[in-house]
Amino acid sequence: MKIRIRILPLVFGLLGVLTAATAITAAFRSLNAPPYLLEAPESASDCVEGLMQCICQGNYQQAEKYLQGAPDLELNRSPQDPVGVLLWDAYTSSSSYTLVGELYATETGLAQDVRFRALDLDAVMKSMDTLSKELFTSGIESAEDPSAVYDREGNYRDDFIHNTLLSAARQALADDSQMAETELTLHLTHQDGQWLVIADQALLQIICGGITG
Repeated sequence: MKIRIRILPLVFGLLGVLTAATAITAAFRSLNAPPYLLEAPESASDCVEGLMQCICQGNYQQAEKYLQGAPDLELNRSPQDPVGVLLWDAYTSSSSYTLVGELYATETGLAQDVRFRALDLDAVMKSMDTLSKELFTSGIESAEDPSAVYDREGNYRDDFIHNTLLSAARQALADDSQMAETELTLHLTHQDGQWLVIADQALLQIICGGITG
């Protein structure tokens, strides 16, 4: 019994030290942790949803209103040529997003993780480049009438070039595997009574179709 009396105080003492050490460690960790968000402002959630919906709809002029500073990125200019229209329509129609978790506080405002999925337009255009060269060559070789390929000055006809590019684009888009998924963190700031998203490079990439050149 005497041995137990001597051991128990020692055990309780060790437990006290461990508890204190744990509390100190947790306190230090909390200094570096982002502020805890009790409840996300509804206006901040609306900002995120509104921006992502505009991007998926291809409504880039409206999307600018959700960005800090409402930058004029000329995103409202849609392509005019048939090939550009085909590619851009395919990109926007394939776009979708999923919110990952909830809004959370950061040192500068709020943030929302987003998973964005859309056609890999950069990969499609690279595939289209290869296909157009093959179709261009085969089109010349298979033409029974040279006037279907060349104009009176001996230059390639515009309609021959455009039709070849359009066929290449359609074939490239037929590859259903050319989809890309991007993980984004949208950072929001409160400015002039409203929440706005800070346009970083990752966000601009999905807005422009992920084309790297």
